[in-house]
Amino acid sequence: MPWPGPTGWLSFGAERTARDLTQRLRAHWEENPPEKPLLLLTQGDPYEPQGIAALTRNVAASLAIPRGLAFLDEDLDPDHKAQADRENVILEVSFRALARALEHRRPGSLLRLERGIGKALEGKNEARRRLGKAPLPAYFHRYGRHQEVTKASARLICGAITVAHSALPVYEFSVTSLCAVGFEIGLSRQSDLLR
Repeated sequence: MPWPGPTGWLSFGAERTARDLTQRLRAHWEENPPEKPLLLLTQGDPYEPQGIAALTRNVAASLAIPRGLAFLDEDLDPDHKAQADRENVILEVSFRALARALEHRRPGSLLRLERGIGKALEGKNEARRRLGKAPLPAYFHRYGRHQEVTKASARLICGAITVAHSALPVYEFSVTSLCAVGFEIGLSRQSDLLR
């Protein structure tokens, strides 16, 4: 995922942010004990020393839990799966498999998600135009959809998830900010967010 903006975690580094997330996750799970074994599900980021993959590696190692990988099918992004970090990954699942699972359990969800993301991006691009900024890259739609399908499918399949964003507040012009669409159409729940 792209850097989340001026309030983002990269200025603090992956190790410091991982410590913070690990502490917050432990506290959250102490109050809300997981009913199933834990898996840290990532969404195909390549490894960079100050990137999301470095952060998730550190969090998974600190919590002594394996990682899973949700990747975009080759026709959606030919490099996504190939470049994804796989350290300690025990499960890999494609976007299309997750989308089928979501659509099977919640028919019509993909169409609502497509429309919601399109509308959200139009609004963000209008806001950027007013600020004199260029429109967001076209890939925001693809990765925003991947993000929301992954979360919604994982919750439906597993029964519960904890969503941990690397930066709070979420930068308004990031792919992560498209999580608002999942909340609006009922695919995601605010109660799943780590505070």
